[in-house]
Amino acid sequence: MTAPVADVALDSEDLCRRLRGQYRIPIRDGLGAAGGEEPDNANEFVRTFPTSPIMHEAADTIEAIRADLEAQASAYKEALERIRGEAYGWTPSKAAHALGSIAHEALLNGADR
Repeated sequence: MTAPVADVALDSEDLCRRLRGQYRIPIRDGLGAAGGEEPDNANEFVRTFPTSPIMHEAADTIEAIRADLEAQASAYKEALERIRGEAYGWTPSKAAHALGSIAHEALLNGADR
């Protein structure tokens, strides 16, 4: 079974941040940070390390793949909602027509990659 898109997005965001040399370390000792903490989160320590250009390229590629995945998941959800419209008085032929139009739109928008 695959992970939900939201979980994949969160994991890949953290991975991309690390590929760019930024590590965020949560502070869980109850005392908080003593310097070096993230300005908007006092319970997180941030370290930055030098990185190579290929690491930035990998992060960019992962972000592009994630964006495509999110777009495909959104299109799938929309298609499923249109197909389930049968419960609201749609006939199977109307549902098939809606699915065909969605597939046509996806092809026109380059979702066949």
